[in-house]
This record gives sequence, C-alpha cells and structure tokens, in this order.
Amino acid sequence: MKKVLISGTATIVICIALLFLTALIPQNALQKNMERSSDYYNNHQMFDHVTDYMFLSRQDNYADCILTNIIYHIDQNNLVKSILSASYYNPEDEGVQTSFAYAVGNKVEPNVDYSRYWHGSMVLLRPLFVIFDIVGVRMVLGILILIMTVWFEIFLFKNRYSIFGVCYGVGLMLVSVWMCAFCVEYAMPFVVMSVELPVLFVLLTRAYEKKDAQNDKVKRDEHKLDNQKADEHKLDNRKPEVILWAVLACAGIVTAFVDFLTTETVTFTMAYVLYLIVKNRHNQMKPIKEELICLIKSGIVWLGSYGLMIALKWALALVVLGKDAFFNALSQAALRISGDATLGNVPGAEVVSNYERISGALWRNIGCIYPFKSTMSYGTAMIFIFLVGLVVFSIWYLFRGKTKSCINKVLVIVSLLPVMRFLVLNNHSYIHFFFTYRALLVSVVVIMYILTNCVSGFARKRR
Repeated sequence: MKKVLISGTATIVICIALLFLTALIPQNALQKNMERSSDYYNNHQMFDHVTDYMFLSRQDNYADCILTNIIYHIDQNNLVKSILSASYYNPEDEGVQTSFAYAVGNKVEPNVDYSRYWHGSMVLLRPLFVIFDIVGVRMVLGILILIMTVWFEIFLFKNRYSIFGVCYGVGLMLVSVWMCAFCVEYAMPFVVMSVELPVLFVLLTRAYEKKDAQNDKVKRDEHKLDNQKADEHKLDNRKPEVILWAVLACAGIVTAFVDFLTTETVTFTMAYVLYLIVKNRHNQMKPIKEELICLIKSGIVWLGSYGLMIALKWALALVVLGKDAFFNALSQAALRISGDATLGNVPGAEVVSNYERISGALWRNIGCIYPFKSTMSYGTAMIFIFLVGLVVFSIWYLFRGKTKSCINKVLVIVSLLPVMRFLVLNNHSYIHFFFTYRALLVSVVVIMYILTNCVSGFARKRR
C-alpha cells in the first residue's frame, strides 16, 4: 500500500499546486472572453437542450454560469481565501446570468460562497478562458475526451480487446457523451476517465505480460525454485492489484477535485470493469469470494481517496473561512441524500413523497437513455425498461454457456453500483437526472459485453 499512499499524496499536492498556480492568471486576461461568455448565457435558456430529444441533451448553463462567475472573481490579492471560498456575485432573487453580466461590466464584490467543492476544474478552465469563450472552452474539452477515447480504442483493438472496445464506444454514444462538448459540468468526470483508462490499461497489460513470462519461467525452473524466489513470485502476484489501487486512488482524488457531483462513479466503475477484463484475459480470475473481497478493497481505496479529498477541502474551509462554511457543506450533503424534491423540479410546486423521490431517482435516470422528446412519464419509462430487460434476458438465456470464470457475476455487481448511487443520493439523482444518468455507462457496457460474449461463444461452438 506504500505505492498507493505515495501516488495519492503526490496527486493531492499536484492538484492544489496547480490550482494556486492557475489562479495567478489576472482577471483582465479573462475579461474579453468572460464578456462573450456572458452574452452567450443571456441569449440561451439556463436549461436549454441541444436536440429535440430534450432529456438526454439538456444543458446545464446554470451550473456553468456559476462556475464561470467563480473563475472571474478569483482575487489574486487574497488568493487563499478566494480559492477556498469560491465566491461569486449573485444578489438574492436575481438570475445567475443577469448577475454575471452585471459583474463583468462593473466592479462588484462576490457575495455568495460555494466552498463545499474544490472547483479544481479551474486548473484547465482558467488558461482556456484566456483564449476561448464558454463555447470554445466546452468544445476543447469535448475534443480532448474524443482524442483520449480514440487513443484508448486503438490500444484495445491492437491488443485484441475488440469486443470491449466496441461495447465501450457504443456505450458512450448511448449515454450521449457528446454532450460533454456542450457543458463543462458534464465533461469533468469523463475527462478524468478518458485519461485514467488508457493509463490503467497500459500498466495492467505490462504487469500481466511480465507476470505471464515469470510464471512460464517458474514452471520451467520449478525444481530450482528456492524459498526466496517463491516469496518474490508471491509478491509479484499482487502487482496488478497494487497498480489498480494506485490508479483508483489518483482518480478518486482528481474526481473529487474537479467534479460538481455529476457522474463521479464512472472513474471507479469503468476502471474496475477494465481491470476485470484484462485479468480474465490472462486467466487470473480467482474464486468469487476472493474477487468480491478485491472489489470491496478497491471500492474502499477509490471512495476513501474521493472522500479524503472532499474532507480536506472542508477542513481547510473550516480553518480559513470559519465554522459556517463547514456546517453549510454538511447541510448540503444531507440535502443531497434525503432533501425534499418538487414535481417537475419547479420551485414552489408540490413536494413529492419519499417513495416518489426514491423511485424517481431510478426510473428518471434510466429513462434518459431512451430517446424521449418532450415528455417522460413513469409508465412509458417502465414499459421501455421492461421490454429492454426482456430482450436482454432472452438473449442471455438462449445463448448462455458454462464458464469457469466468475467474471460475469462480478461485472454484474459492478454494473449495479450506479443504482446504489441513485438510491443513496436520491434527492440529487431525482433533481439532476438529466446528467446523473450518464453514470449508467458501466451498466450499458457490461450488459452489451456479456451478451456479445454469450452470442460469440455460442457461434464458436456451433462451427
């Protein structure tokens, strides 16, 4: 675990150092593109949609406008407090776009703190705003995700992971990953994941290839293997897991640093699915009990790293800004879990029951995968879910075969983690379903991967 701790600590230091470094960019260097961005926000709805399919293509200009406002008001004269408070200008009962437009045209003091998040996306965004307005910044992030995804797909196909490569690509399309080029808020977890996956794949592949070569050598020289070599061999057996944990620790920290609580789980679930698939390719899957223990340990590493980074921000806010900032963060966390939600997410509307909120956190998110246009109801969503579930079960039942590995069982468990996330953060998932649904990427990829392997395995047996 020493490597994991070193990797995590280094990641924290680098993130914070970059945050302060990029905060030194002066406001006047951003002014021109901030004015253009303000014009964009004033000419678009806060929750506009890019296509006619409004649920899967709804933008969150509201969140992006607040983030832009925060970036604009970083104060180089009081850098520590300014970064930790993440303040922006928005008088009470005034639209965020109106407030931002006034702020970029007049000298004002920010009056709203947003200290519960790191807002580490500023590390990328502040330099980009020197060159681009909000439209250009979003497009650069979308292109970055595209380039990293293509690079990863090339790795997969070159190393004969073509089934997973196809399933991953189709899965990204089904959760409308292209929307990351139209909203900064949506892009950040996918930026992290698009860097994380190829790095993890390269490291795991090399580790398992080295391990395979070592195992071959051990078999050839088995009669010469002394106790010391046996201990070294045993240590090497854990190397892929250590690599996984080190990458997950870094990913959890960076996700907490840059994300607005959107689809944070993808940086764990997709990485773990990749680990299982590479592990299975090299015939290293263990009995189901051991694999579940590994899954739990890996989850603890990612969640612990993610939680530690958030706790660090809250602790720093407590020291620098006072107890109000800390208790506000706690109250907001409680709200995300069990706070009230209203019909249609409209302020002042009827508050939905606990059952409607919790069940809605599930069907509203799953429903966004389907191409609904202007309406999405419980009944129609459940019909689509039932029909797709029936097709999936039928294909699996008809083409299933016996497998020695428990990989499919573990993959299914990992694919259910977004559902657990929706249930735990049911208020947040109910209200923000139009972007939290992309956490279901892992569920879509796993279903397609298992079914494709079932059909291809059946076809090979029939030849």
